[in-house]
Amino acid sequence: MKRLSSITSVPLAILGLAFALISVWTCAIMMIVNYGLGAVPLSVVVMSIAATAFGIHRLRATKNVWLDKDALVVQSWGTRERIPLANVLTVTEHGWGNPREIRVQLKEPSALGREFTFTAPTGTSSVGENTMVRHLRQLVRRHIGHRPRGGDEE
Repeated sequence: MKRLSSITSVPLAILGLAFALISVWTCAIMMIVNYGLGAVPLSVVVMSIAATAFGIHRLRATKNVWLDKDALVVQSWGTRERIPLANVLTVTEHGWGNPREIRVQLKEPSALGREFTFTAPTGTSSVGENTMVRHLRQLVRRHIGHRPRGGDEE
């Protein structure tokens, strides 16, 4: 199997969540210790809860993706699913710079939903189209007999 997703996406998501939790909650706790519970502004509490929720969402959204012959193998926190390339509707990239986020939409929903995203490895993106996305679109086209939607003009 060939890995398509970045090897660092899960560790970076965990580190990002840990940093958000430590920094924001430390701020809130220090305010409580120094000034009492009533002195903590509502904005600090809301920011702490929002940072935690966003971090957990990003961590849960992180996927590991491999290409195995005629299928994508997608793993997300204990769930591993084999998705045939013939079930892929679109492959698009989002963001700019390096790395980019890759979104795969499916014709038929899987256990992971109708679409999933993953982070491309660094070095596969440049100013133009991501080379890994171009290759994945070509493989999908080969398996379904026509061009998948998603801006893959060549």
